[in-house]
Amino acid sequence: MLTRVLDALQASDGQIDLNELSERLQIDRYALGGMIEFWVHKGRIQPLEFEADCSSAACGPACPGAAECPLVATLGPAYKIPNGR
Repeated sequence: MLTRVLDALQASDGQIDLNELSERLQIDRYALGGMIEFWVHKGRIQPLEFEADCSSAACGPACPGAAECPLVATLGPAYKIPNGR
């Protein structure tokens, strides 16, 4: 099962959202989170950090920042294969 997670990430051009990966592999999101953390610990994948683009028309200047922005909150965690792997 762990190999399927890594294979799916590699097949997705190197990065994927946790929710999308959960749906694609038909694995519970919380169980998948543990599998992802296994690969992060091994150094085979890296978490992606999202930054809120407060200049966008959708968010605007009233954005509360990345920690509380509703647009960033809906994205969920995402992961990528490090360069050279």
